[in-house]
Amino acid sequence: MLKQDLKLNESVAMSNVLAIVHVSSLYESDVYILKDNIAYNSKNILSLVQGMIHLKKDAVITVQAEGHDANDAVNHIRHLVENAMSSPSLIHEHS
Repeated sequence: MLKQDLKLNESVAMSNVLAIVHVSSLYESDVYILKDNIAYNSKNILSLVQGMIHLKKDAVITVQAEGHDANDAVNHIRHLVENAMSSPSLIHEHS
């Protein structure tokens, strides 16, 4: 299992949630966003909306993944949070 803490560079909007769901769904690993000791399935839009939509800039979330491509999944979400949250067009498919 791999975990990484990430600091949000902006408040979360619905487009951000959709981007994380999309990116998470590219991977076979189980991927979760943890906040306040609750794990939200990042491949499930309703779960992720519940866990993230109220988060503001500078909030810290934890990305957790388990599976053969967990490292790639966490790194892709990290890249999205750090660089592309304000530009969903920067979301890339993985190979």
